[in-house]
Amino acid sequence: LKTRELQQKKEIEETYKIDNIKIPINGYFKAQKGSMLSLKITCENINFIIESNIYPESALKTPTTKERIKEQLSKFDKEPYYFDKLDFDLGENLNIPISAINEIRRNAVSTLNDKRLEKRTKKIYATQENKLVNYYQDKVMLKAKAQTNKQVEALKKLNIDEIYVTESISEFFPNYSVVLDRINTNTIYKNKLITNNLGFLNKTNDVMNDIYLNVVNSESVAFLNKNNIKTVSISTELNKNQIENLVKQYELKYKVKPNLEMLVYGHVDLMVTKDCVINQAYDKQSKNCDLCKKHKYYLNDERKNSFPIIGENNCILRILNSKKISLINNLNELIEMGIKNFRFDFTIENEEEVTEVINNAIKVIEEKISIKDNDTIKGHYYDDIL
Repeated sequence: LKTRELQQKKEIEETYKIDNIKIPINGYFKAQKGSMLSLKITCENINFIIESNIYPESALKTPTTKERIKEQLSKFDKEPYYFDKLDFDLGENLNIPISAINEIRRNAVSTLNDKRLEKRTKKIYATQENKLVNYYQDKVMLKAKAQTNKQVEALKKLNIDEIYVTESISEFFPNYSVVLDRINTNTIYKNKLITNNLGFLNKTNDVMNDIYLNVVNSESVAFLNKNNIKTVSISTELNKNQIENLVKQYELKYKVKPNLEMLVYGHVDLMVTKDCVINQAYDKQSKNCDLCKKHKYYLNDERKNSFPIIGENNCILRILNSKKISLINNLNELIEMGIKNFRFDFTIENEEEVTEVINNAIKVIEEKISIKDNDTIKGHYYDDIL
């Protein structure tokens, strides 16, 4: 095996053994009294002209020669270019600053690099098998995840497009999509699944990724689309500019619009743990005490922030952010950006709070207004991850 690896290494080295591979370019340098300096570059079907704000003057002593200009223009250093042909339109008895010649060369090289990269990128996109099924739907969809039976009953009375339920209450709602626990041990499901585990992609034909899979770029969206995920949830860690860029890059590469879903309301998970702090607080030794499902519990820090604790199956606890993310006032902006599926995560909210949140979202979209949104945060929408 080691011998084979050495042989492969040698074979690979042979492919890049040739040093100083240079790319031929043609140039046309123009310098006339009273006109700006210019350099036309032709390379690989790329044509452009670089102009300088320097105007040549009549030489008082020694004029600048073609040989001197060519010498300066040909100083490509580590750049992979050489002049296969360099023509001149040079006026008589002109003094051209060497600094101006160097500047026009540097600008030409920078522009050529950018144009070659852009051309190569477009070629890659054009030649890749980027044909994807167009799952995009233009209708705005409001979707909500419920943690309790009462939340589900409240959502049923509202103008909501889809209801997700957690595993803990899924047995009571067999026709609803199930958001799998962050740490999952079950293997048999009949419902549509929403999961953070890529291993579930082939377990059912009706599956969707959860927000904690952390989809942050167009390639990840395309991968999930190719695995029959029609609506892709994007990460809560993306800011506004990154979301816009993801949508634009997807359209550029795959020639269709992405069908994306985004969390716009809820307490997001800060931690998932098997260490049951509730059980320890009551000094109980037995597992599956279900205290987390009978009462509301919080972790308090020194700043008096209260972090909700949510219990899942098999004594798994989710520690939530003390503040709710709310992008309800940004819904119309997100719609303009190309996001059409909006998710509301309900955890500790009562029925009245659930109703108020959904009705406020509908009002913002339909009436194009802003609402009072106290005691909430925007998450990373306006900020980068540090």
